[in-house]
Amino acid sequence: MNFWNRVSLLLSLVLISSTLYSATYKEGSLRNFDVQLEELTVEEDAVHPSENGVTPEPVHEYDLILQEIIERNKFIGELDEASFYALPIAVLPKGQTDPSYALVIHKAEIHPEYAEFDAFMVITNPFDNTKVRFKADNVKFSFESGLVGDVALTLMDTRTTKIINDISLTWLPGTYVSWDCNGFKSIGLNATIDLSEKRFKAISLPSFSPTGKVQANFFAEFSDFKNFVVDINLPAFKVVGMDELAFHFQHVVLDFSDFHNADSMVFPTNYPDTYSGEMENLWRGLFVSKAEIYLSPKFNDNQSKPVSFYAEGILLDDYGLTGLIGARNILTKERGVLGA
Repeated sequence: MNFWNRVSLLLSLVLISSTLYSATYKEGSLRNFDVQLEELTVEEDAVHPSENGVTPEPVHEYDLILQEIIERNKFIGELDEASFYALPIAVLPKGQTDPSYALVIHKAEIHPEYAEFDAFMVITNPFDNTKVRFKADNVKFSFESGLVGDVALTLMDTRTTKIINDISLTWLPGTYVSWDCNGFKSIGLNATIDLSEKRFKAISLPSFSPTGKVQANFFAEFSDFKNFVVDINLPAFKVVGMDELAFHFQHVVLDFSDFHNADSMVFPTNYPDTYSGEMENLWRGLFVSKAEIYLSPKFNDNQSKPVSFYAEGILLDDYGLTGLIGARNILTKERGVLGA
């Protein structure tokens, strides 16, 4: 018997042995469905590297419970008193088809007029397809009026995700999933965006003094991670190896939507045609409508004014940094400082 057959058998036995009928109900009866991973023996062929050679993340007990629900089709459209006698179950209201957005209830304490339950969600990370897990404990459900307020499931662990080359996103505490009686509402994402320290260095202007990482903190709320677009602010920075140039971006848009791009976004001339035509909305990366580019202080004129350029329509994606650049305050012979 292979590993997954053993897991399936174990889950089935736990489910059958934990069945509670209303005829045996007692005040404060506890219903739960817990799978302890340490009880499972993982054979050598149980976890296989993916095709690109990256070993998948370890299996979490919540993943096993959700998989059991999917295999047994234990989804319900609406939570009611009877639901708590058939745990584990997943609430997936009509109109929603993605199990990632299901509220999984695996433990409950039943009282005459209400139940208190523990629940979780396992969402597929839209950036790298790993699992992001949220949980809520002691959620109250009235048998007469339903959920008492909204359900807020909190992020279980901080994690850093590569979203494109040289850009990563870190999920921070304060990230949550919101649910109400109608189902999934939204995801509140508390996060930081980091540009690779190997390629970018934050600096202060006009001195060009280093200040650390190029990082932006933000909080945003979304109804769908496939429609993820947010404005962020980045500090001034320079590109490693181009020490005489500094960039100061204005109106930075982090675009991870499959449905639309930033309103003013236009692909530069001669940009690769990967996202041409109907595919252009699938583009992902950082878009900057306007930016300032400064030369280092050694190029200042005799009035100590920095020489600068302007840039428009900058894209930072897997192809690198592209955009339209123009110049201003170019040094004249009279304003230059020869030999400085």
